[in-house]
Amino acid sequence: DVLVIKPAALGGLRSAQALAAEAARAGVDFYVTSMLDSAYGVAAATHLAAALPAAALAHGLATAALFSFDLARSPLPDGGWLSVPTAPGWGIEADAAGLERARAGQSIEVGA
Repeated sequence: DVLVIKPAALGGLRSAQALAAEAARAGVDFYVTSMLDSAYGVAAATHLAAALPAAALAHGLATAALFSFDLARSPLPDGGWLSVPTAPGWGIEADAAGLERARAGQSIEVGA
């Protein structure tokens, strides 16, 4: 039996980390996967996977290529490996074209 940990489905990184820690204490194998998350969700799950005890199985985080566009430039696997981004924040860079394409409507400025 293997536990699949999807941070987005579990309410975020803290609950996913707690579940992984419990699985490790119980001797249950686990791996982290993304759902169909944007680059931000995949980056968050990548950082989580890197922070957890080594898993016996490969994590499933290479889903960025499934989208026709994204909100940021997601790291792509190289030889089956996905590197943890090292830039500030989640380590990824926003994609202006993707943000524009995802925009719901006319932008308005709201002031106080």
